[in-house]
Amino acid sequence: MNLPRLNLPVVFLAFFLSLALLCGGFWLYNEFVIVRPLEQELSALPQVRQVWLGKNNDRFVIKLELVSVENLKDALGEIKETISLASGQYVLQIKDRRNDYLEELWRQGQFAVEEAAVLGNLTEMHSSLQKEWRRAGLDRWLIEMDRENLYIQLQQGQFYLYEVVPRQQPYPALALEVTTDDA
Repeated sequence: MNLPRLNLPVVFLAFFLSLALLCGGFWLYNEFVIVRPLEQELSALPQVRQVWLGKNNDRFVIKLELVSVENLKDALGEIKETISLASGQYVLQIKDRRNDYLEELWRQGQFAVEEAAVLGNLTEMHSSLQKEWRRAGLDRWLIEMDRENLYIQLQQGQFYLYEVVPRQQPYPALALEVTTDDA
């Protein structure tokens, strides 16, 4: 039996061209079917000032700078709904416009919020923080919750702080973080 001789340079060239074509096709699909449409949909939301999309290991990282919103819980609900239309694993990072004063108020109230998230003494936490923030002279504050998170909003002048504290395990396809660093 005679086996034909393989032309190794042609085999390697065909292999690498096929690999490049597959990788390029995957990139094009990812960029034009998933990333850009998601970025456009998120940018169109009234509560979003700026959008950054990136990749970290096997998950997309979505960084959003939000404008001052009336209700953080509702704003994030609409954002999550927009993101859920696309498939995959995502980490959502929210950037606010906090200053040192709001940061200090958050640090003072964080223990009560974290304790309420674990122990469930939500009414006690809400009452104590309402009193504390009223004395602090804030323009606006709001504490809300759902089955998954506690949503904290503090506002003074043009500065606003957003915090999302998980009450239980976050939804596995979407992790939510609030960042203060520049994207």
